[in-house]
Amino acid sequence: MTPEEIKQAIEKLRNLGKSSNNNEAIVFAHELLEKQAIQEDAESLAKVYNLLGIVYYQLSDYPKALEYYSKALHINEEIGNKFGIAINLGNIGIVYKNLSNYPKGLEYNSKALHINEELGNKDGIAINLSNIGNVYYDLSDYSKALEYHTKALHINEEIGKKVGVAAILRNIGNVYYQLSDFPKSLEYYSKALQIFEDIGNKNGIAGNLLNIGIVYSKTESPFYDARKAKEYLQKALVLGEEIGAKDVIKEVYEYLHRLRRNEKQFEEALEYHLKS
Repeated sequence: MTPEEIKQAIEKLRNLGKSSNNNEAIVFAHELLEKQAIQEDAESLAKVYNLLGIVYYQLSDYPKALEYYSKALHINEEIGNKFGIAINLGNIGIVYKNLSNYPKGLEYNSKALHINEELGNKDGIAINLSNIGNVYYDLSDYSKALEYHTKALHINEEIGKKVGVAAILRNIGNVYYQLSDFPKSLEYYSKALQIFEDIGNKNGIAGNLLNIGIVYSKTESPFYDARKAKEYLQKALVLGEEIGAKDVIKEVYEYLHRLRRNEKQFEEALEYHLKS
């Protein structure tokens, strides 16, 4: 493979991941890892490992994601690639956060933030700020979560990064949902969904369809609407199954179970409960 062919192959792998073609991405990544030209190019090898980690993360396979992120980090540390190191540290931090290891989540994301600030990498800074906001969200420190997400949102808007704007709008929607501010949560989820649909990000679309369905399913919400809730949850389920998003599928079934139970549709509720 020529350097240009390697570059094109890595871009293809990146695009497969972005469009949520996860299984195809895994097959293609392993094909690339068998290429001698990739094995002999440390920076490219690290990129393939990192992108493979992202795909496994999207599939909620956190041990595999951590394995490949760590391989990428090791290579980038060896060759002194600070941009790569920051990306890998941040990705590892996200996995630890999802595994509820919040101290490590903060540690890795803070290390990544420090490097990106040194590099003046605004995109990276925004990602790290948002990820730290997500850790504080999980720790129920909603004021800190909003503080970090708002900083990240402003940077993403400044640099025109649509996927970043959409992801943070969703995160802010999550904070307002936990604060029982359902009008604001629905507003932010709807804005995020629109952007994810515009850019064709299926993982983002599925997640926000789920979130909107959850708001409509809450009996204490002024927006409670069982019909709309089921409509959005079913759309999220179809898309979640298409892209293999296990977390989305599991959560959809949990909320469909609650929804049918609230409506005293106990047989259907049990069916959903057994699938969740």
